[in-house]
Amino acid sequence: MILRIFLPGAMALIGITLIILGISEMRIANSSRSWPATEGTILDSSVQQHVRNRHSPASSRISSNNTTTFSARITYEYSIQEKTFNGSRVAIGDYRSGNRGHAEGVVRKYPPGKSVSVYFNPSSPELAVLEPGVQLQAFFLPGLGAFFLILGIFFISSRPAKS
Repeated sequence: MILRIFLPGAMALIGITLIILGISEMRIANSSRSWPATEGTILDSSVQQHVRNRHSPASSRISSNNTTTFSARITYEYSIQEKTFNGSRVAIGDYRSGNRGHAEGVVRKYPPGKSVSVYFNPSSPELAVLEPGVQLQAFFLPGLGAFFLILGIFFISSRPAKS
């Protein structure tokens, strides 16, 4: 009984939280379009593989249902007023994916030694990106939040009324 009440409410709350975080990221991404640019250099570029081991709840053994995702690890260096910074964000909303090809494409685009334009937040120059503006991946978090919110509302509204 508690789960029938708690779970839909928790799903809706998680959804609202993800939407708020996602919109905040999208606002930062949108503001990055007006950030100044400086010259930078790619230091390292590689595909990172992330394996998440799923443990069986009944035992401490690792099951064969491991989840593997990939991300592009791009590090770059840039200088502002004779101070050197290192960055690693390609765009606001970077993510991991089960598609290795996406990460490989980003790595090919930013090989080590390449000169690039680095867009930095003038009030916080350590926050920088290589691709300013709202990219497609920035919609993932609010989209996931909307899914959880709709699911939570659906389950809350579909509970049978007490007699």
